[in-house]
Amino acid sequence: MSLLARLRASSAFWFAPFAIALTLLSYFFGSSGPRPGHLGYAPTLVANALGPLYTFAYATVAALAVWESGRLAKSKIWEMAPTRSRYHIAAQALLPALLLAWLMLVLPVTMALVETGTLPTLGSAYPLLMAMTVCVAHAAIGFGIGRHAPHMIAAPVAAVLTFIVVGSTVTTGEWWKRHVSGQYPEIPMFGEVAGPATLMPHILFTGSIAGAVALLWLPVRVLLLRVALAGALAFAGTTGAQHMVQGWGPTPPLLTGYGTLTCVGHAPKVCMAEGTADNIDSVHRYAESVLKDYRAVGVPNPELITDTSADGRHPRPSTSKVWRAALSVGGRHGNVRFQVMRSALHYSCRHPDPVTARSLGLWTAEVTGEEAAYRDRMQQEQQPSSLTPAEQSQIREGVDKIKRASAQQQGAWFEQSLNRACSKGAE
Repeated sequence: MSLLARLRASSAFWFAPFAIALTLLSYFFGSSGPRPGHLGYAPTLVANALGPLYTFAYATVAALAVWESGRLAKSKIWEMAPTRSRYHIAAQALLPALLLAWLMLVLPVTMALVETGTLPTLGSAYPLLMAMTVCVAHAAIGFGIGRHAPHMIAAPVAAVLTFIVVGSTVTTGEWWKRHVSGQYPEIPMFGEVAGPATLMPHILFTGSIAGAVALLWLPVRVLLLRVALAGALAFAGTTGAQHMVQGWGPTPPLLTGYGTLTCVGHAPKVCMAEGTADNIDSVHRYAESVLKDYRAVGVPNPELITDTSADGRHPRPSTSKVWRAALSVGGRHGNVRFQVMRSALHYSCRHPDPVTARSLGLWTAEVTGEEAAYRDRMQQEQQPSSLTPAEQSQIREGVDKIKRASAQQQGAWFEQSLNRACSKGAE
């Protein structure tokens, strides 16, 4: 039988219109479509497109696999003289269901990339390949169920159970479950990639169960041996997957530094996320104006000012040579100068001394003309309440005094204060 004829004879053929309609509804009216702030970053677009479709694709392929297996069992094919391997027969029966489930995954991903004019990357393909592999596992499990259960009842039950079991893992407090369910729980930010190591537990967990089901078909007459082999594989795979994700918490580890940057200028060079670099020339001019203010008070300029968005959700701190500023955020909100001003404060610790840090923040804001933006930020962070009136008065007097000093003295005070902020028991 040709592939086209096999497709037409499969239950996947008549279920396809419903599955495709569900996929399109999720894209246009659900949450599969591109969200604001994607920055034209392929891993973000792909993960977002797949999010709502994992459970639907797995439930679809599981139900169709049960149905096709039940049809074969009803036709007594397993009682006929073997002319083909039972695995070959199963693969041919499952292929249409797999193709439909894969289409449910590939379609929204393709639409999101085309709509935003974004090219796919290898890193963006990892979650899609994981989901397609897990579809194979659910198909094998469903096929095994259909051999022994009435397919008219078992198919819808398999769909509902698969949907509930997989979908509920994102809300559970047992974090390990969301890391093995086949539903990747996180949408990478710009610069982040879901690496193969964080996707493998999903494949291992469901795949080991599917492998156990397949082992039960081995031509071994001793049933106890087949059951023992299948049980050992399922136990090893599921416990191994659980062990791999121990300690991950709600968010799996993500690789960073994969975002493409666009850079202009020299000494300093300014780099922004490619998807937000349309205004990079104006951002560069703003950055140069801040650096000019800093040079006037003895603060040395960096060699590079780069966008923190490239570091994902955990930006790295600035150094004396490389300042890391939220340039994309600043470009959207019109406060590029303030973001560059802040990036000069490159502390060597996570929690600098609050009095010293506030003194540095106030001084940098005043010498660059960003007092208003600085006060707004302090109010948002409710910083004033963390200092006593005496400390606030000390900060004000100290900043006024250093501003009357020479540029060389101010620059030296700036460097000394950065070091002192992290030498008072700070972490």
